[in-house]
Amino acid sequence: MKNLKNIFDGIVMGIAEIVPGISASTATLLLGIYDDFLNLLEGVTNFVRDFAQFLLRKISKGELIKSFKKINFFYGMQLFFGMVIGIVLFSNIVDYFYENNKSVVQAIFFGIILASIIIPVKIVKKPKLTDLLFLIIGFVAFFSVLKMGQVSDATSLPLWLIFLGGTISVSGMVLPGVNSSFVLIPLGVYELILKIVKEFSRLNFTFELVGQALVFGSGVAFGLISFVKVLRYAFKNHISKLFSLIAGIMIASLFSLWPYQNIEYLSKESFTISVLLLVSLVLTLVFILKTKPQEEVTLKH
Repeated sequence: MKNLKNIFDGIVMGIAEIVPGISASTATLLLGIYDDFLNLLEGVTNFVRDFAQFLLRKISKGELIKSFKKINFFYGMQLFFGMVIGIVLFSNIVDYFYENNKSVVQAIFFGIILASIIIPVKIVKKPKLTDLLFLIIGFVAFFSVLKMGQVSDATSLPLWLIFLGGTISVSGMVLPGVNSSFVLIPLGVYELILKIVKEFSRLNFTFELVGQALVFGSGVAFGLISFVKVLRYAFKNHISKLFSLIAGIMIASLFSLWPYQNIEYLSKESFTISVLLLVSLVLTLVFILKTKPQEEVTLKH
């Protein structure tokens, strides 16, 4: 049963990754596995670092094997397998409904994020002035990113910018409320990544696309090695500030998902349905989150 639950968690994370405004890390908070997810990422990043040192002959083969054994490999594979299932099964479904009834789908996404804000708020049990400051910083910073993304129209990008996009996109993998696409759009890298995925799916592996993909992947690896360490430090030593920052980011993400931005174009039926969906979803999730005992957020050492 534990293995099936891990696969199910992965499926939910995969679905969350393809939903605009939601991320796999947000799903881990809802599922109560955020700490396990961070531990898994740290194990992987430590192994990547040690593998690089092994290639440079700075550590022995035995030390590399020891580093690999610290990874919860089977747990990670179960999550990964579930994520693949979630992405494959739901990407076309979400895309279809998003194209044909965008306001209703956005209402659902808006409700999920709005209700999920309860989680970081409950973790910050006794907020201080500094916590409020970090909430404001998270809100202003991410809201600015969203505004920048609305006007970004980059077509030709230098390799250093693609690398930077990969590095920063890691934040979307590990920070709840941060979607990788929202991070890539302001840099102009989002359109390029879509093109790479599209061409690779058609088995069109040109030298230019492969090179850009490798540069982006290198940026992701660098971001994992550096960013996860910072996040783990904040998680251990400044948890209230970290989750205040996350709450601000999640609040800001609501602005991009508000389903009535073009309300003059909505039909009366669509508007009514989306309002009912939004309200019912928020109330349902709030009820679930408030009645389910909230586990303490702790770290495994």
